[in-house]
Amino acid sequence: KDLNNLLVFPSGTDLHAEPWVAEGKLILQDKASCLSAIVLLEDCEPAEDKNSTSPTRFCNVIDACAAPGNKTTHAAALMNRIGNTHQLYAVDKDDKRILLLKQFTERAGAP
Repeated sequence: KDLNNLLVFPSGTDLHAEPWVAEGKLILQDKASCLSAIVLLEDCEPAEDKNSTSPTRFCNVIDACAAPGNKTTHAAALMNRIGNTHQLYAVDKDDKRILLLKQFTERAGAP
């Protein structure tokens, strides 16, 4: 099943040289890698029924193995779509990988 927040390309499509990828506007990862952010935020989604009185849940999300940043930026994009009442914390045990995470998230516009 396709996921509504992903662009899915045929296997073997190489987009690495595309400007959107270089600028961080399009992040390449396989579909399975995207599932972690979707599962983490499943209970944060607003109610589908516009007449529902159920409030959107406030969510604190921790990405504990965050570097280099693919899952983190995907989760940030999903959280931005839901609303700005959520917090995302990204940590990693390796200082070098933290630097990669910082660079990746800044390039993607999710510092």
